[in-house]
Amino acid sequence: MTLAHGTDRLESARLVLRRITPDDLPFFARLHALPEVTQYLYPGGRTRSPEESAAWLQAVLESYEQLGVGFLAVRRKEDGALIGRCGLMDLVVESAAPEHGIRRGWFGREQAPAGVALTFECELGYTFDPAVWGQGFATEAARCVRDYARDVLRLSYAISAILPQNARSRRVAERSGARAAGQMEVVGLAWDRYVWPLDTGGAPQPQGRDINMDATKGFVVPAGGGKHLDMAAPGRFAALKLVGHETNESIMLFEETVPVGTKSLFHLHRDSDEVAWVLAGEITFKIGDEVTVGGPGTCAFFPRNVPHAWKSTGRETGRVLFMYAPAAAGGYVEELLNHRPINDDERNQLRDRYHWEVVGPNPL
Repeated sequence: MTLAHGTDRLESARLVLRRITPDDLPFFARLHALPEVTQYLYPGGRTRSPEESAAWLQAVLESYEQLGVGFLAVRRKEDGALIGRCGLMDLVVESAAPEHGIRRGWFGREQAPAGVALTFECELGYTFDPAVWGQGFATEAARCVRDYARDVLRLSYAISAILPQNARSRRVAERSGARAAGQMEVVGLAWDRYVWPLDTGGAPQPQGRDINMDATKGFVVPAGGGKHLDMAAPGRFAALKLVGHETNESIMLFEETVPVGTKSLFHLHRDSDEVAWVLAGEITFKIGDEVTVGGPGTCAFFPRNVPHAWKSTGRETGRVLFMYAPAAAGGYVEELLNHRPINDDERNQLRDRYHWEVVGPNPL
């Protein structure tokens, strides 16, 4: 899980939560080999080999870089002992409930099938050494991550997937404010879904009905105003401050929150110039053949018909203000509000409609 700039850990009264490293493999290999632990994690309760634990750890490291989420190692302050893991992971579920049976889900988007309308969520998970069960460490760690998800990532909710027989995990979730919300099928098992309702911590909320939008007279969008758009990646969202039909198509402007590792397409716009203003974090820009890195206050100009890309490359979640002039290219972003969920074919059709051209993979 990405940690805020200036800190390398989360802390509670008795615990330190920090990123997992390769040196932690012996602990997790031992943890994954305990039947009393794996009965609540894997089909049939099968224990994991050292090689499987090594692959799991590598996947966590890749999740840090690609999605900005992942388990954190939990250490006890008293003696520095590594006692478990807790954090946010990628969770994907079917957007529409099936006519029969329960909704399907996948622990990671790489496992999800094509051609299915999907919703991307964050799972709040926790697993501890049985030697420390019953001492409140799981509850303390889960609440620490919950608060981070609310105050820093500004998620509106998180999910815990808990097997029905796992009474300990269920009590941790319930004591911390999570509530049961049906079931889902993942890896062939039926899991109870526990929803953690989170305050948005200032994340923009739809307030368009309260604002007099008149391009001929002008108008003000208040702090926290604008139409809220959740992106596919955890912790990534946008506040659409000015949209084309409100400005006589002169400009379109939105503020986007981009966790570390978030990156754009390598693309160009046929009908609009684009401006990016960095509000927080560090963003690397590629415009044509030039690559530039900038922090808060940096402004980038992407002329129409010039390929460009960007990536959030700092140590903290970034925020960037994007503007299209005229508003034409911004119509693609506006359309995403009305096409949720959206599959790849629909997304490509929208890009064609608003004259976005994908040049290739992001080179950053």
